[in-house]
Amino acid sequence: MEPVSDAELGSLVAVAKETLRTHGHPCEVWPDQVRGWLSTDTPYPNPPNEEVMRNPYLLIHEIVEIDEVLKMGLRITKDVIVKNLDAVEEAHLRAATVELRVALDLGAFDHVRGRLDDVRAWSEDPTVSEDNKRQYARLYAETKRALE
Repeated sequence: MEPVSDAELGSLVAVAKETLRTHGHPCEVWPDQVRGWLSTDTPYPNPPNEEVMRNPYLLIHEIVEIDEVLKMGLRITKDVIVKNLDAVEEAHLRAATVELRVALDLGAFDHVRGRLDDVRAWSEDPTVSEDNKRQYARLYAETKRALE
């Protein structure tokens, strides 16, 4: 996949932020923060950065996650995720919830169906807190019901 230029990323982030704003979730995240976030060390596999940046719903997820982490007072560094797993997990849960709600609102049902296995996996992940496992299980059930 072709790399995402700074100009393209700027446009993609602007569209995602506007979508979030119109859905009641304004975020102050900038393209350089997205690029920095996607280059951090993680303990789990992620899709290729270009795929994340060019998928509007995955980009929304990342922007919300970054916004939540910044609100916690964390800075985007190479090791921010691996050094703050609990905080990042909270941000991830919020990001997943917003991503799926926006995608459902916009009729992106194929995207939502494609994410259901991920949400179920998060609800069973041994590294996730019991409370967040329950919240992921609830998100899975609510999302599945919304698709019916």
